[in-house]
Amino acid sequence: MGESKGTPWEVAGEHLESSLALCDRDLGLLRNPHELHYGGADIEKGSLRVRIGRRPIAMDIASLYRRRGRAVPDEYMVFEGHNIWLLNHSVGILRGRGALDPSHVHYEIEFADDRAIITDVLPQPKFLRQGTGGLRCEAEIRLNGRAVPAAEAEANPAPADNIMFGAELNPFVGDDTVGRVSFPVLTPNLQAAGAGDMIGQWILERSGEPFSGDQSLMELVLLDRHIRRLSCRVRVSASVTSFFGFPLKMRGDWVQLDVNLV
Repeated sequence: MGESKGTPWEVAGEHLESSLALCDRDLGLLRNPHELHYGGADIEKGSLRVRIGRRPIAMDIASLYRRRGRAVPDEYMVFEGHNIWLLNHSVGILRGRGALDPSHVHYEIEFADDRAIITDVLPQPKFLRQGTGGLRCEAEIRLNGRAVPAAEAEANPAPADNIMFGAELNPFVGDDTVGRVSFPVLTPNLQAAGAGDMIGQWILERSGEPFSGDQSLMELVLLDRHIRRLSCRVRVSASVTSFFGFPLKMRGDWVQLDVNLV
């Protein structure tokens, strides 16, 4: 997949970023020596750190369904030759004192195997709910590899499965429902796309408080059942307003991730 030079705005932003880097090096305008150092990051400017999680988690939804003591209905013939996996990964944002404030965060994932088909992505605006604990994505995962807004009915009182990065999968009574997935969301202003493709994308737009913390991102992915290792590459970008008042888009390098499917 070839790399493009980007739009004129992006090219200008990259030039500005280089200029700011020189100021940062020579004048110390963007760095405070008293700030904490957060370790390696995919995007790092001053005390702003944006990092991709390197350890995604994959779960076979048919296996999760069977764990509830239920047999997969005969009409779901897709399971004869394929599995549908729920892939959970994350991006983290840390802001030290005086850090640049991202207005947008853009996350991309591309699967290397062209047999991989994304059947749904989370979070999406239609799955968001505001509760006493804050904004969350609440969706029911169906055996056909699609997610639907969570029903008003209460989930099964059985203990929920912790599926990492602040996300839970609660068992739910329903003929074709694997469970209800629930996880915190940093902003209500988001876009997500990827169903029917091998590329998934999210754009998170700041709303109210500055971005801070971890954000889970999920895909439901249809794969040939013989595939035991899923390879993908991911990349994160962040848009900020520089200390000089100019728009700046910072883009990390592609990061290769491999997920064992067991």
